[in-house]
Amino acid sequence: MTPYTIIATALVSLGANKLRAGLTLLGIVIGVAAFITLMAIGRGSQESITSGIESLGSNLLFVTPPFSIGGSSALTLADPDALLDPAFTPTVVDVT
Repeated sequence: MTPYTIIATALVSLGANKLRAGLTLLGIVIGVAAFITLMAIGRGSQESITSGIESLGSNLLFVTPPFSIGGSSALTLADPDALLDPAFTPTVVDVT
């Protein structure tokens, strides 16, 4: 079979089953539109969250209540005082 006969046979089949061809085309269009929409929503959410985190700045330290997850040690009440000591942290400027 030549490419011309393959295309001609496909077009004849599409013409014979117009409803099936139309519904198939509609399904493909809806699927592609849904995929593009979800990707755009995901990208927008990612950028929104990233900009929110970046607006906090890179010079912040959050001290949380002492608790341990998976064996890691938590911050204690003595840690802010240790952060004020320039011998331990020469790049820390101020702790409030």
